[in-house]
Order: sequence, then structure tokens, then C-alpha cells
Amino acid sequence: MGCMGARSAVARRRNPDPAARQDAPAFAAMKRGELWWARLALPAGRTPVVLVSREAAYAVRLSVTVAEVSTVVRAIPSEVALGKRDGMPRPCVINTDNLVTIPRTLLESKIASLSAVKLEQLDLALRFSLGLA
Repeated sequence: MGCMGARSAVARRRNPDPAARQDAPAFAAMKRGELWWARLALPAGRTPVVLVSREAAYAVRLSVTVAEVSTVVRAIPSEVALGKRDGMPRPCVINTDNLVTIPRTLLESKIASLSAVKLEQLDLALRFSLGLA
């Protein structure tokens, strides 16, 4: 068996089928562009994040990529402004310069979903931050 085959067998033993987990329905229902409360390492702690992984990843991956939400507004192209209309209690921004991949078990509860306009702005900010523009 090749290197990839052996690695896959180990991964399957360590991480059983995520669909069989009790919490699988909540995770499978996750969608790109949703705002969630996440419990990150200090100093961030409990903070809002937006899901930025590709849509198909939520049903099968144990980790997800998120962008942190911050009240530090710099008004630069890598930020997407949010407010009460977006489900946030005060003005803040999605900071696409600060992307992290976390175990999805650190996601606590859904806050809101981004509108189509905000999702388009998120895509533009991600392209800028990753140098894809």
C-alpha cells in the first residue's frame, strides 16, 4: 500500500465518519458566510467568526477556515463592515487578513448569515488579502 493509502487508513481510524457523530446534523448544515460564536485560544477567547471554507467542506471536514470579526475598524480592502443589520450588536468588521483553521467543535452557536451583498464583499476582501485580485 502506498504512502497515501497508509495515511488515509490511519486518518479513518482516528477520525471516524463525521456523519456518524451525534453533532453531525448541525455541522452538515453549516454554510459559508455564516457568523458563529467561536471559542478561540487567548487572547481572542470567545469571539465571532465568519465561515469561509468551501461549501462542500462542512459535511466532511473536522476543521473549518474562519475569518475573525473585530471591532477595530481600519477601513481597508481586507475588511467587510458589519452592523446591526447583519446581526451584530455594534459596528465591526470581518478581518480577512486574519484567517484561521480551527476544529469545528470550537464553534458554539450561529449568530446570523451574511446577505448576498456582504458575501460578495467577503469574496472581494478574501481575494485582496490572499493576493488573488
